[in-house]
Amino acid sequence: MTDLTEHKKDALTVTNPSLAEILSSLNDADADIGEYKPEFGIEELRDKVDALYYVDSKLKFESERFKETADKFAKAEKTLKNNRKALRDRIFYLMDTLGFPKLPGKNWRIQLENNPVSLEIDRPPTARDFMNYKGLVVRSYAWDKKAVKTKLEAGDLPEELLEICRLKRSKRMAFRVNKTERKPTKEIAN
Repeated sequence: MTDLTEHKKDALTVTNPSLAEILSSLNDADADIGEYKPEFGIEELRDKVDALYYVDSKLKFESERFKETADKFAKAEKTLKNNRKALRDRIFYLMDTLGFPKLPGKNWRIQLENNPVSLEIDRPPTARDFMNYKGLVVRSYAWDKKAVKTKLEAGDLPEELLEICRLKRSKRMAFRVNKTERKPTKEIAN
């Protein structure tokens, strides 16, 4: 049995005839592979096929190894993201439930911040809504949420729509850098 490193070298070296050169000479000889004569390089062909098999196997092995590694990293990434989310959810729950809008640290602070107010509407508009509430329903029979939100905040929304529309207020937790005063440092004289 021959050494696999030799096959790898043979597959990659330029000094040995390439597969194209060997097959071209075979084609030029107008011979069949079974009747391939030694003067046309049968040993070179056999070595080349074995070397190409080695390189193909090596590439397959390496790609499978990298895929396994990538799968492990993807699982680790998902686990870490889930752990981070659980940590942040727990901190948010404790701060919100116990009434701590800010928690100071030396360099960082954790604070609860308001998200932008969003509008929730329970149902899509109908053709009747389009006729009755001009400016609140656009031609594609969708609510113009900006207009509805503006009227709702101003208290100008028709009573029938108050039953299906509401503003949703939510909070998020954020880490922020503490602003610290920088004290001047003394320069050391050389």
